[in-house]
Formats: sequence, structure tokens, C-alpha cells
Amino acid sequence: MLMKYMPLDLQSEFDRLGKMIDDVTRGQAEKTWLWHPRVDIRETSKELVIEMEVPGFKKDDIDVQVTGNVLMIQGTRERVHEKSELHYLLREREYGTFVRKFPVTGDYNFDKIRADLKDGVLVLSLPRTQTVLPKKIPVVNH
Repeated sequence: MLMKYMPLDLQSEFDRLGKMIDDVTRGQAEKTWLWHPRVDIRETSKELVIEMEVPGFKKDDIDVQVTGNVLMIQGTRERVHEKSELHYLLREREYGTFVRKFPVTGDYNFDKIRADLKDGVLVLSLPRTQTVLPKKIPVVNH
């Protein structure tokens, strides 16, 4: 289980702040500190699934680590060096390094975590541990 959902979308607020800064600096600011790929997180009876949008990434561009109960995903997308005569009217694609950390609580087996990258989506699957159901012991009357 992850931490409780908070209705305030901090990522949208950071994006809005980044766009304001970019407007002030007329696109000259490097916004790598604001870039976070979008994720969907769902929980089933068998596993926790995290899907992250990482278009254009190769498997070697992404690093997934677990420390304690914190799952960390980081990666880097390099800006392609362009010809200096190009003049952009709009640039929305994000470049640089991102780091996402997710505290995971619950009975999950981090030793069996699986990471698959397909069609620009990274899918992490954390299987639940086998929980032993309580066994009812009948009380016999003698």
C-alpha cells in the first residue's frame, strides 16, 4: 500500500511554477529540477503496479533501486544538440535527470520486483508476499 492520496496535485503546481519561471527567463532556464515523468499506481490482490511514462528512454537510461521500503526510479534524457540557427517557437519536451521516490508499505516481496519497458512505458510489478492465513483451532470439550 502506498501513502494516502492527497487531492492537491503538487506536480501540477510545480509545472505551473516552472512555466512561470520559463516565461520570465524566456526559455533560457534549464528546468531539469522540475521534470517528473507521470505515473499511475494501482494495487491488486496479487501485486502493486507502477506505470511510468518514459517515452524515448532505453533500458540503460533508467535505474530502479529499493532501499528499505522506498522504491526509487531515476533516469536521464539528454538534450539533442541542435544546430544554432534553429529558432523554436515552443519547446515543451523535458530533458535532464529525474528522480521519483515512492514509500511502499504493505506485504510486498521486493526481491521479486519486475521492471518492464515497452512502448515508452516503464511497468514495475511488486508481488505481494505469501501471507499465512490464520488457522482456526477447534476447542474440544472433554
